[in-house]
Amino acid sequence: MIGAKGNQVVSSRNRNAGQSLHRGLTLVELLAVIGVITVVAAVTLPSVRSILADRQTQQAALQVRSFIEAARSRAIGRDREVAVVLERMRWGSGDQFGQGPDDFASRNTVLSLSLAEVLPPYRGDIEGALATIQAPLVPGRSRVALQLADVAASVIAPGDEISLGDSRYRFQITEVQDTGAIRTLTFFNGDGETPLRPAVRLPAAGARVPFRIYSRPRRLFAKPVTLPRSTCIDLALSGLGSGGAQFGSLSSGAARSYPIYLVFNTSGGLSHLYVESPAGLVRSVPDGDVFLMVGRTEQVSSGQTLGDFRSAQDESARFRPNMLDNSAYWVRVAADSGQLATSPVVPLPAELDASTPLAQLLGTSRRRSILSTEVSSR
Repeated sequence: MIGAKGNQVVSSRNRNAGQSLHRGLTLVELLAVIGVITVVAAVTLPSVRSILADRQTQQAALQVRSFIEAARSRAIGRDREVAVVLERMRWGSGDQFGQGPDDFASRNTVLSLSLAEVLPPYRGDIEGALATIQAPLVPGRSRVALQLADVAASVIAPGDEISLGDSRYRFQITEVQDTGAIRTLTFFNGDGETPLRPAVRLPAAGARVPFRIYSRPRRLFAKPVTLPRSTCIDLALSGLGSGGAQFGSLSSGAARSYPIYLVFNTSGGLSHLYVESPAGLVRSVPDGDVFLMVGRTEQVSSGQTLGDFRSAQDESARFRPNMLDNSAYWVRVAADSGQLATSPVVPLPAELDASTPLAQLLGTSRRRSILSTEVSSR
């Protein structure tokens, strides 16, 4: 009897112990756990979001650099000039840009990059084809008549360039007219629409000289490369030299905003650019390294002074213009060699005044970033 009662007592204790082990949390305990999780999430999520955004921008900068390096390799391997096309945010197709709302960001944001190739110079359909110099139409403007056989309309177009005789000097073609077998081209010489170029001495009217037509880069059918979500190249802060912002759109409203062409020669060097000007898309030789600002899409903003950028930044720093964002990156293309470098944006000196102009801000940021890259590589 005693043994049976003892067994009953032990069994009852084991059952009670098992029940206590499987007992759930009380409501108070559950609310306490949820509160702790909420506090931890509120503290850590902004940091995690910032880290992810930084990594996205870094990935975009490396993608831009890799794409440009691939274009240089293609130019060397195919023995033909290759261009990297920086596509502005656009509406429509082809080269028709800026048909959207009057939005500064849309005209200065690059979301994708594509490739283009430059065809060999065109010297006419027959060997020994010549161009006949005609009398200038107005001071500073000369007209050239090319006596050619039937040529497809797509061979020569406004925006292409022409050189005459043995000269390497190129004139930009602004007008093409067809009259039977004769194609008449109009270009500017000096003080016409290209004031940056001095007038050069041309052969006398009626002279017949060899010619070469240089077409603008023709886009390849390869699919463009799209940058990671929420990242872009900020053209408003991109340009040439220490403090240049030449890539920013000069247009407004529904006016056209052209893409930027970075053309690499058969040695992999940066040969020339096609950039926007009041006269349209014009060819220019870089007088300094190319700097591309890689940042956040929503942070593309206009500004001419440090004060403008600071006023655009909200108090919580959730919106920070790319100019002031230390997670942004500079991608630098050397003017002659085409060599590339990538470096994070270094904070601007605290002593800079709010009236500091954009050119000085860009110059300071680029120099500090280059210096930090050189120091870290030692």
